[in-house]
Amino acid sequence: MKVCWIAAFLCLAPSSWAAESDADSYCRFVAGVAASQSDLLLAPEAFVSFGYVNESLTPGSSVFPSTERLSAGLSYNLVSLYSGVVTRSQAKTECARYRALSRLHAFLVVNKEDSSVSALEAKLNVLESALPEAGEILKTLHQSVTEGRATVEELNATELRADELRQLTLQAREALEGAPKVETAKIPISTLLGERNRAEEAVERDEARLREARAWGFTLRGGYDQVFGASNSPLPVFGTVTLSLNLGTFAQYSADSRARSGRQSWVRNQIEGVDQRVTELTEKLRARQRALTTRENQLSVLAADLAQRMRTVDTLPARSERLKRYREYLWFDFVKLKAEQAASLAQTHSIRMALDGEN
Repeated sequence: MKVCWIAAFLCLAPSSWAAESDADSYCRFVAGVAASQSDLLLAPEAFVSFGYVNESLTPGSSVFPSTERLSAGLSYNLVSLYSGVVTRSQAKTECARYRALSRLHAFLVVNKEDSSVSALEAKLNVLESALPEAGEILKTLHQSVTEGRATVEELNATELRADELRQLTLQAREALEGAPKVETAKIPISTLLGERNRAEEAVERDEARLREARAWGFTLRGGYDQVFGASNSPLPVFGTVTLSLNLGTFAQYSADSRARSGRQSWVRNQIEGVDQRVTELTEKLRARQRALTTRENQLSVLAADLAQRMRTVDTLPARSERLKRYREYLWFDFVKLKAEQAASLAQTHSIRMALDGEN
């Protein structure tokens, strides 16, 4: 059975879908095709033949007038039975191959962007939770300007910092809405590649079994056979057994061995193939993971320093308006750092999950 497939989802815009749903749909398709093909292979073949034949009416006569002949019966090829079973088995191996391939495509789609969905969500949560407090800071500052306890320049500077938070929130929300919402298997990428390679080998093995089965024929044939107007046996039935072999089958085994090794090599070395793209992306993710770890250490130090400075201001017995503005300045920077830190931690976790399947 040859089943052609096109991974059409690669050409579509990012949307919410799952690799498993894609594979389940494809498996239903190949299972239906295999069932349709194997139904014909597993069932016997009925035949009816009617025509005219030349038949001698008397022994030794040289005259052969035409007479009617009717044959009907069933024919069953035991090799077709074998091929039908292998066809259904091939559908299962093809399903396993596509499921592994679909998971690899999902890995490529999910990790092609610098920020994962979880990283964007973590960043957005920090920013959105800070917006109400930013609004309160502006409200209080407006009141201070009205009462003459703060300057218009201080108000303008704070409004710019609050607007920056709103812009960062908007950008994070837009990025999250446009990110591909793909459910991926929590399996290490090396395991996925191994599953796909084993499935490719199994598919090729089943195809070789089908090719080799075509060299054999083992047919049982029987039924009714009547020649009208001639002397017939008391019981006009017949039965035959036919065994055939195409001698080219002895050359098939070495050719099939080359096909198996060639398929594995082809799968691994396709230009812009899945293996090549996964390898390149894996190396990129490893490098990104190292960079994120370094950045997380830097962010932790910066966030701790800002938090300490804010605590120092809070402990002062009497805070002037200038100290309040200073603390607000620190708070806006602290929120941006915490948002970046949350996104970095979530991104590191996503990469670890993608590469190693670890929680």
